Amino acid sequence: MNNYREAINKHYGRKNLSERVLKALADAGKDIENLTPTDIASFEQFHTGGKIETMNLATLAGVDQSCQVVDLGSGIGGPARTLALEYGCTVTGVDLTEEYCRTATILSDKVGLSDKVSFVCTDATDTTLQSDSFDIIWLQHMSMNIGDKEKLLKEVLRLLKPKGKLAFHEILSDNPAELHYPVFWADSPSLSLMTGEKKWRALLMQHFNQLCWEDRTQRSLAWFEDLQKKSDTNVPKPLSMSVIVGEDMTGKANNVIKNIKEQRISIVQSVWQAI
Repeated sequence: MNNYREAINKHYGRKNLSERVLKALADAGKDIENLTPTDIASFEQFHTGGKIETMNLATLAGVDQSCQVVDLGSGIGGPARTLALEYGCTVTGVDLTEEYCRTATILSDKVGLSDKVSFVCTDATDTTLQSDSFDIIWLQHMSMNIGDKEKLLKEVLRLLKPKGKLAFHEILSDNPAELHYPVFWADSPSLSLMTGEKKWRALLMQHFNQLCWEDRTQRSLAWFEDLQKKSDTNVPKPLSMSVIVGEDMTGKANNVIKNIKEQRISIVQSVWQAI
């Protein structure tokens, strides 16, 4: 576990990330002491499709202000803050990357959402959160780094209230070793622990009823291609996702595009209800 934790933190946890983010905001002319959600919107959604796909999944899952949500693999907190701001629900984010949790907490505080959103730095397959306490478990681009999917789903079921829902927005692959690397979630196959649609469905059907399944692959491809068209790689963008990703953001995006076009990966959104 320690080696895995170190590998995840090395891959995602840019040193002094929160300081880098705040400096980028200041350099872009933002008032650090009076940040708004709009100020951080350009880089906080670290997944394909950005905020639009977060909102689409929330609609599919029926998120509303009554919901208690756990976002497993919460990153720097973009989806968690979106759910809290747009739907009024309370969200607990869980992530293994220490710099992500620190940055997520700071940004949530600075945009005035710390009463609705909190973050815990721990293993998503073995959290310390209370059992049978949450209406929705949110997985948005996190399972690519989880090798033991059964253990993950066991924790999801432990956390969910009876008849609670799993909201799922993930990148799938039957053969992750054959992808073009590096990509956003891994520089090599060693951290790319993906599963294909058939296996995911078989695992989920043991404990959940499917409410919906939407293939978002082509939408995701269009989003990536549009992102690339708007990017000038010769001019650093202080508030692009590069502030989170670091070097070679363009190369990683190009590899994701190539993997989609060559049908090496697919991207889906799905909602399941615990039996």
